[in-house]
Formats: sequence, structure tokens, C-alpha cells
Amino acid sequence: MINREEGNAQIAIFMGAKLKQIKIAPDDYYTVAEFFSETVCVRNLRYHDSWDWLIPVVEEMIKTYDMESGCLRVSMEAYGGEDNPGVYCEIMDELLPKRAIRSHRSLALKQNNFNKLMLTNMWKVVVKYVEESNKRKEKMSQ
Repeated sequence: MINREEGNAQIAIFMGAKLKQIKIAPDDYYTVAEFFSETVCVRNLRYHDSWDWLIPVVEEMIKTYDMESGCLRVSMEAYGGEDNPGVYCEIMDELLPKRAIRSHRSLALKQNNFNKLMLTNMWKVVVKYVEESNKRKEKMSQ
């Protein structure tokens, strides 16, 4: 299970933020993500529940991907009928060891929950992708 705060922090790093801990009491800290023009508490990052936050991450993944090194494909599809709708999300990257990061869930849902399921599944595959990407960048900088 992906921890929401850690996953959002990984995405923030991928998007260029620097993480910093702020001391608020002798034994109490909170983590902020310092972007170029603003600072946001990691607890307040909304990548997990807002398409407005997540879509720019997918766009950045595609924009910064080295096309000479391989192929990157981001896909999401709905399947099933009204009785058993589901969502399938995938990021294909030839540079990753397993080549594909997938999140798949099939649930009987009310229509108003379907968008949330799509967002949650896409967030999960984006987090897995950026974790691998951040590790690759860290190795290259050493």
C-alpha cells in the first residue's frame, strides 16, 4: 500500500521541489516541499485527489522523457459494465526493469465514485514511476 504523504512527496521531488523539515516544537517537525515560487506543507499536496494537480505531473513525465532511450506510454481505460466497472492504468517505460507499472482494480461502484477510482489508480502508477525515476536521477548524480 502506498502511503499518501510519501507518494505525494516523491511526486513533488520529481516536479522539482526540495523537501525540508521545519521544527515546530522540540520533538515535532513537519515536512514542506519548496517549489520554485512557493512552499507547501507535504500534508497539503493534492496529487492523490485532484486531476488539476496530477495531470501536470503526467505532462512533465512525457515532456522530460528521453525519447532516444526508449518509449514511454501512459494509458488509462475503463472497462466492464454498470454492474462491474473497473479501471486499468499503465505506464510503459523501456528503461524500467519490469518495463510496465500497472494498477488494476475492478469494483462494483456507484457512478459518482468512478472518477475517484480512475484518479486513485493513476496516482498509484505515477508514484511508482516517479520513485523509479528519482532513484535513476540519484544514481546518475553520484
